[in-house]
Amino acid sequence: MEQHPLYNRTDLFEEQLIELISFPPYDTTERLITSWRFCEIAWEHWQAVRGLSEKNLHMSASALLRVQFETIVRALWCFYCASDQQIEKLNRTLSNESEQAATNLPSTTEMLAGIDSIPN
Repeated sequence: MEQHPLYNRTDLFEEQLIELISFPPYDTTERLITSWRFCEIAWEHWQAVRGLSEKNLHMSASALLRVQFETIVRALWCFYCASDQQIEKLNRTLSNESEQAATNLPSTTEMLAGIDSIPN
């Protein structure tokens, strides 16, 4: 079966994007690495959305778009807005204690407000 032209263009976009982002992070601060990890997760979500769309599973793909959006918001918030303590909470080894600490992080709406308040 022949691939839809939209997916051909998406393949080209992905190739060009990979060229732009295939460099390692410019430093290894906990803040940058945490943000970088969320970007990697968002990329994984994008690949899943694309795969679901190709299989005409559009409802599942659209549901995953929300998760991808929230992951991108979290990546930006981590990089620009999160306190060092919040970054540390996100990087703890998973346990009951670290799970509770993560629930005390801002909501997506609060993260968006923080990002929106960054001076241009």
